[in-house]
Amino acid sequence: MKVLVIDDEKFIRNVFASELAQENIDVALAGDGEEGLAKAKEWHPDVIVLDMILPKRDGFELLELFRKMPELKGVAVYAFSELAQEHDKSEAMELGAIEYFSKDQHTVRQVVDAIRARSAGK
Repeated sequence: MKVLVIDDEKFIRNVFASELAQENIDVALAGDGEEGLAKAKEWHPDVIVLDMILPKRDGFELLELFRKMPELKGVAVYAFSELAQEHDKSEAMELGAIEYFSKDQHTVRQVVDAIRARSAGK
């Protein structure tokens, strides 16, 4: 399994890289929306963990772009964001995120566990 983590916080990217590596999952990291879009196109991940507040292109814009890209059809996108308002969650889900995790209520480990559980169910 290949997971792309798109988050502008280096600490968060590094924690995801460490946690996913412990699960023997291949990881790629991107620090902004443009870099994330480019890596998604070239690397074809199975899962994307997406922050919604990003420089250059935000997570909402990326979700719209991902949905239009045939090479990313079927990619599971998990939103992991500081945005905790219900309308933000609803919009992300409508745009294609399969789960929404608020950074103030969830940990990186919980997101990794959700990814692992989904992959085990396939």
